[in-house]
Amino acid sequence: MQVELSAVAPWAAIAVAVASLAYTIVSNRSKKIDDKIEQLKPWIESKASKEHTDVLQKRVELIDKRVTTVESELKHLPDKDTTHRLEIALKDLGIEVGRMAERIKPVAAMADRIQEALVEKVVG
Repeated sequence: MQVELSAVAPWAAIAVAVASLAYTIVSNRSKKIDDKIEQLKPWIESKASKEHTDVLQKRVELIDKRVTTVESELKHLPDKDTTHRLEIALKDLGIEVGRMAERIKPVAAMADRIQEALVEKVVG
């Protein structure tokens, strides 16, 4: 079984052409991607430089410490419900003080009369 070269030659030419086309497409795409990466490299390096990330890391740590401090300060403060109960208690306390003031007025009037009587007795 001998294969004639003239019968295989067209198929070999087609295979070489397809392989050449595939290589050209792949290498051209790779070159375009490499060119884009090279163009973006300075931008990427400026955005993700070690110094830049260190500064950002320090700022994040500082903010984290501040948030922790604020949270610890807020833990002992009353919440909304407690504040509302305090408001109601103060309102009730104000009402009670008003009632006591009304009840003390006659006692104060009696004390004034007793004082006047004592002053008249001492002077007279």
